[in-house]
Amino acid sequence: MFSRADMERIMQRRKRETRPSTVPVDLNIAGKGRPYQIRAICDAIEQGQRRALLVMATGTGKTRVSAALTDVLMRANLVTNVLFLADRVTLVEQAASDYGEYLPNQSLCNMCGKKRDLTAPIVFSTYQTMVNAIDAQTDENGRQVFSPAHKVRSKIKFLQMIGRGTRRCDGLDCVDGLDGEYVDKRRFIIFDYCSNFAFFRTNPNTVDVSPADSLSEIVFKRKASIARTLQSAPYATDADMRAWRRELADDLHARVVELNDATAAVRLKRAAVEPFRERSRFDVISELDLHTLVEDVATLVHYDESDEDALRFDSLIYGLMLTRIKDESSKRDSRFFASRIRRSVSRLNDRMTLDPVLEQRELIERISSDSGYLVGADLKELECIRIALRSLIQYTVGEGGRRLIITDLSDSVTRRTEGEAFDMSEHYEDYKLKVNRYINEHLNEGVIGKIHRNEPIDSNDYSILQHIFVEQLGTYEDYKATYADSPFGLLVRRIAKLDHTAAEEAFADFINKHPMNPQQTAFLHMIVAYIEANGYLDPSDLGKPRFSRPRSFTQLFPGGLALDLIVCIRRVMDNAKVPDFSK
Repeated sequence: MFSRADMERIMQRRKRETRPSTVPVDLNIAGKGRPYQIRAICDAIEQGQRRALLVMATGTGKTRVSAALTDVLMRANLVTNVLFLADRVTLVEQAASDYGEYLPNQSLCNMCGKKRDLTAPIVFSTYQTMVNAIDAQTDENGRQVFSPAHKVRSKIKFLQMIGRGTRRCDGLDCVDGLDGEYVDKRRFIIFDYCSNFAFFRTNPNTVDVSPADSLSEIVFKRKASIARTLQSAPYATDADMRAWRRELADDLHARVVELNDATAAVRLKRAAVEPFRERSRFDVISELDLHTLVEDVATLVHYDESDEDALRFDSLIYGLMLTRIKDESSKRDSRFFASRIRRSVSRLNDRMTLDPVLEQRELIERISSDSGYLVGADLKELECIRIALRSLIQYTVGEGGRRLIITDLSDSVTRRTEGEAFDMSEHYEDYKLKVNRYINEHLNEGVIGKIHRNEPIDSNDYSILQHIFVEQLGTYEDYKATYADSPFGLLVRRIAKLDHTAAEEAFADFINKHPMNPQQTAFLHMIVAYIEANGYLDPSDLGKPRFSRPRSFTQLFPGGLALDLIVCIRRVMDNAKVPDFSK
């Protein structure tokens, strides 16, 4: 519930609000090619949407766009506070530094730094730092200051690492074996030592592995499963088993009661947690209850156990118990747990000088010498073993945990060749393959780069293209047979596509000059996406079904608006065409 002061503040802010689409984008912040992305978010806000997702590749200016959008929304009096989240401290620090440059008149707070100005309207933080801040920071009314954010895990991070190499480094002094010394980064080199590219080509749908369960989580899950099993008929007449189940239920309940409602993680799962704060809920654990305890509650609990080795031993014993409960298909798992337990207990044989260990000598020797003892033990016997030995495992720490393996390998020399030039070229019999390979290898260089970046070509560029296609890569007959009368420049554009930033910049002036409604904006986005993917768009194609349904181009853009847009579209195409030498 909002307080009276909050309601008054919100009402006053609404009186000052303006439509964000009417606020001009500061191109000094956004860069010339990015206004349409900001306009798309503003249009969504004006339509009543409270959430929007803007997806951009690494190195294409996400921070710039977010800073420009922040500037627009603040000047429109739509937002007062902004939270910028990233998954690493270095990214947070870089973003805070960039915002300081883009928005010098705004107060900023870096939650990952030593100095925190919590009154600043723009706050930067990692996900975990913010979650911790949520748990710790409350206002005078006891309300949480921030809302939690969640991290999304994806294999895209591998591609992001590659993408960072594509960032421009204007003014950078470079030296390499291809061009010698030069200024401004032209390329970057990937040393794929671990064959990542080959792996992801073979496994295109690889999903990131979820974080491993904590030891407390594992123990809680296994205790809950055992408690549910012990409420069944086979164990109902055994007084010892009933007493043990009560102990398990008491422990599970105690772990839930300990959960702090003030923490963000618990608040997010309050609906799952609250029912189990009642002890009676554990008298009978249904299948649905078990699922809730395992999937939702277990991730929150923590055993405040000073002896972690004892807790780990509990985990192994409980794991073995669960395999005894299951059907015959779990025999392999039984042997796995039994082997690990036996290995841990066997190390106590060298600790018989310790009185607590000596007291359990008979049990330790039996487990160590009889490989089938643990596998054949019932639940009651396994619980007795757990209680008797859990506090002794600490004496084995550092012993036998890992074997030291020393390898001394040498490579055999099968053949040695010296003084011969190494042929780095690839040989193609197909002319089209050679053309495609050449253009993609020189995408950011020379005349190919100019066409890719939508820079107009001149007569010298045309001569270079002619040399490449009909002399260097093949003959005029090869080109004619493969591409007919297709102009050199448009062929390059079709293969190289149009650079993303260049495509945006080509229509930036049009976007800033003409306020558009949502339908016009959507159509323009389609045009830009098509040109970026196909290299260019012939204005005569605007009448084709792809661009004329459900409404025609001239209906969407009446009068001079349509003419201005056609000029932009034609200019992109003309920049890649053969220049008119008669002028």
